[in-house]
Formats: sequence, structure tokens, C-alpha cells
Amino acid sequence: MTATRVATALVYPTVMTFSVLLAYWGLANGYSAGTWGFFVTVSNMMLVALIEELLPMRAGYRLLRDRQIWNDIGHGVLLTTVGRPLGAGLSVLGLAAIGGATSERFMTRIAIWPNEWSFAAQLALALAIYSFLDYWKHRAYHSIDALWWIHAIHHDTNQMHVLKAGRLHLLEGLIRFVLVTTPLMLLGAPTPVFVWVGLFMNFEGNLNHSNAAQRFPSWFHYLVPTVQVHHVHHARERRLQDSNFSGVTSLWDVAFGTFRHPDDCEFAAYGLSGERLPPSLFGQLLYPLRRWLRRESLPDTQAQPPQIT
Repeated sequence: MTATRVATALVYPTVMTFSVLLAYWGLANGYSAGTWGFFVTVSNMMLVALIEELLPMRAGYRLLRDRQIWNDIGHGVLLTTVGRPLGAGLSVLGLAAIGGATSERFMTRIAIWPNEWSFAAQLALALAIYSFLDYWKHRAYHSIDALWWIHAIHHDTNQMHVLKAGRLHLLEGLIRFVLVTTPLMLLGAPTPVFVWVGLFMNFEGNLNHSNAAQRFPSWFHYLVPTVQVHHVHHARERRLQDSNFSGVTSLWDVAFGTFRHPDDCEFAAYGLSGERLPPSLFGQLLYPLRRWLRRESLPDTQAQPPQIT
């Protein structure tokens, strides 16, 4: 076994272990979850970016050669500072309206979260619920034109690297919070669980969007959305894009017939076929609105429901 094969096999467990331990150390020592979470996420991104340079998955793809990196950063910043807070605000207002009082009072009445469980068990439950809801939300993006025009920005890239994990329209942050995070709030999940769910999703997303070479046994792809599994989802062919929707675990794709094993999928390019998005950040932000106002769907880009096999 060559040194390169060993190194690529160690990338995923090393990055995940380092990131989790760093996050745990800071939180255990009383650092603010928001501040420390941001620091750990950025540290994770920088580590993955370094590995991309040392062990690239596809030669010739370099983060600093991508002309869209400033747009990637801009989308990530807006997602974090505008999309998610707006989604949180709308969720709290909605819960308050439904409850006829404060959202806390309403949630107290219906919360059924198993607080007596160990934290590890609570986190596992939260990740299962979160990933299940996120799977269907993600699948809806690919099945409904009005939602696809929001999500198309994430697929509008001809190369993959760590910054692509945050290349999401700010409306995606809003939608994810309302549809995926709010149900956990309703169930009464505690704040530390939300913190760790968010961190895990960041760590995994940075790795599986990256150009860092990673090696896994074939069976592992059925359990975890590895970099190879998720890159299939970013292939230019729409039939491949309409697969491998899961985060956290690939089991939802396996269960609902949308899993494609990377060993069985060959593709030559990433991005969109036939659909052209504006090159500027502002134009990309306005893109869904323009498509909604036009109320049309181009024949070669119309979102089609994934085929169940």
C-alpha cells in the first residue's frame, strides 16, 4: 500500500476527528458557541483547502484559479448573516403566532424531546431527524421548478472545492431553518444539540464538496455521503444530479431509491447543462426572482422528479 493510498484513506477520519475535538475543547472551556463554532468551521475549511493543494482529487482544479470564489464567499456570508437569521426570526414569529403566546410557552406545551437520554443518543436522534427532513427538502429543490431556480446557484460551478459547500442562495438558509430546524425546536431539542448538528453538517459539507482526495471502502458510500457520492450529485448530467440528496447518511437515498454508487457513475464535468446563470453575485441573487416573474421553465433545464428505481 503506497503512502498516497494511506494518506487519502486517512483524510476523512483525521479531518473529522480534529474538527470534533477542537470544537469540543472550546465549548467545554466555556467559549461562546457562536464565536467558537465560527472559528472551528473556518479552521476546518482551511485544513481541507490545504489538503486540496497537497492531495487533489482532480488534478488541475485549484481553488484560487476559480473565478467564482468571491461569489462563493459572498453567498456563504449572506447565507450565514441574512438567510439563517431571517429563517430563525420567521420560525420564532410563526411559533408565537401558533401558540397564541411566546414561542417558548408554546414549545413547552408540546415538547417531547427525550432529555433523559445521553447527549450522544440525543445527537444521533437529532441528526436522523434533521437529515430525513433535509433529504426531502433537497429532493423538492430538484423536483419543483420554483425551488430549483433557488438551488441552481449551488450547482452552477464547473469545479468543486471546499468553498462550494457555502455556495447557497441566502433563501436556502431561510428555507432550511423553517422546514428542517424548526421541527427540532418544536420537539424541544436543547441548544447544545443544535450547535453540534450545525457543526457536523459544516464539517461533512466541507469535505464532500472539496477537491481533496479521499479513499473509502466501497460499502462505506452506502452509509455516508462521501466526496465521491456527493460529486455524482454535482455532475453536469441532470440524471445524476437527481440522486444522492442525503446529508449525514446515504441511507435515506438508499431507502427511497435515489442512491447512485460512485463506482457505477462516470461523468466528465460538473455544473449545469444548458442553463446559464449570471456571473455576478448580485445577478445570481436576483436569478430566482427573475425566473419566478417569467414563470417559465426551459425544456432542457426543467426540474424533473427523480426516477425511483
